[in-house]
Amino acid sequence: MGVLNDLEGLDRYICKDPGAPAQGSGILCTGVLLDLDGNDRYEAVNASHGFGFFGLGMLFDRCGEDKYNLGLSGQGCGYFGSGLCLDREGGVAYSILGEGQGVGGPNGVGVLADG
Repeated sequence: MGVLNDLEGLDRYICKDPGAPAQGSGILCTGVLLDLDGNDRYEAVNASHGFGFFGLGMLFDRCGEDKYNLGLSGQGCGYFGSGLCLDREGGVAYSILGEGQGVGGPNGVGVLADG
């Protein structure tokens, strides 16, 4: 189990490695990213922003003007697991190439909840 809890700040979460799950990714485990305040930017190539594969992946952002940019598999995407991308309040911009934004694959649950 991995948890990143950030209380405040203008944060940039960046993962440029296509083979590295990040930012609330649970692959065969539980991965959680909690960001409680600030205007944040989330960027990754694959398997991020609330991605679960035989596990639970969750990204929770409480407030702020946030931007999410992802290649594949995330922003609330689960395959044989659960992926949750939860942004409670603030202006948000989402961008993804595919397999995400509330996708529940085989035996999976995917949730993208904004507001």
